Amino acid sequence: MWGQNSLRKGEEHISIKKEIAVEDTSLPPEIEEFINEEVEFDIPIITCEELRRLKKEAPKRLVILDARSQKAYNVSHLEKARFVGYNDFSIEHIWSLHKDQIIVIYSKAGIQSEQIGERMRHMGFKDVRNLYGGIGEWYKQQGRLVDRAGKKTTRIYDSKNKKK
Repeated sequence: MWGQNSLRKGEEHISIKKEIAVEDTSLPPEIEEFINEEVEFDIPIITCEELRRLKKEAPKRLVILDARSQKAYNVSHLEKARFVGYNDFSIEHIWSLHKDQIIVIYSKAGIQSEQIGERMRHMGFKDVRNLYGGIGEWYKQQGRLVDRAGKKTTRIYDSKNKKK
């Protein structure tokens, strides 16, 4: 399937189409297809591998934000991720962040994190990235998840099944 990724460089806007192999991220196939064929992403995508590298190389500049619901965040989130939500996103969630930090946002499938990323870029944040595949892809690639108490977990919130 084809996905679209965009890069911004100064005032120049360059769209790049690249082939993305979509694996099972627990979304129905028709939603995966819709995302890959119809949704245009303007926030640069970061892979799980790239995020792991940033966590090692630039931990003080890196901020990871969770754009899912509070319930989903409480069940599990990426280690050291901050909750910003989607429906209840507000400046209060990000007021302490510096606009030159590396911001990585994730959600379940990348659409909500894309929209929050666009809002943050309009607020002046310079380096905002969207985690490809969201929390499901992170977990599939052996990424560590923690619950609200900070304990390691393998559960991921699913609004239909409540928890996986």
